[in-house]
Amino acid sequence: MKNVYILTEEGRDYSKEGCQFIESMIREKCNESDELIYSMGKIYNDAIYLKEQLEKNKDVYIAISMVEGIMIIYGENIDATIQLLKDFPNQSCWESISKEINHA
Repeated sequence: MKNVYILTEEGRDYSKEGCQFIESMIREKCNESDELIYSMGKIYNDAIYLKEQLEKNKDVYIAISMVEGIMIIYGENIDATIQLLKDFPNQSCWESISKEINHA
């Protein structure tokens, strides 16, 4: 089982169909075959909370919903995401990660 953290600007939950869409993206892009568990909501926009979750287990996916579409963060990019969350603990996860993606 692998966890998928879904981040939205306002910390909203995704529908069953939205989760299925993300699952198909992960399976196709990342060649993932494990069962996926979805975590979403306002708590996952808290930088300190998400950083702690990622430090416990880095073998996860982060799906961030942006105007341009959904971006999937995984693998070696999780370490960079942890550092980003450490650097900006007072910003929402969505805000700091989306800014980083837009500046990359």
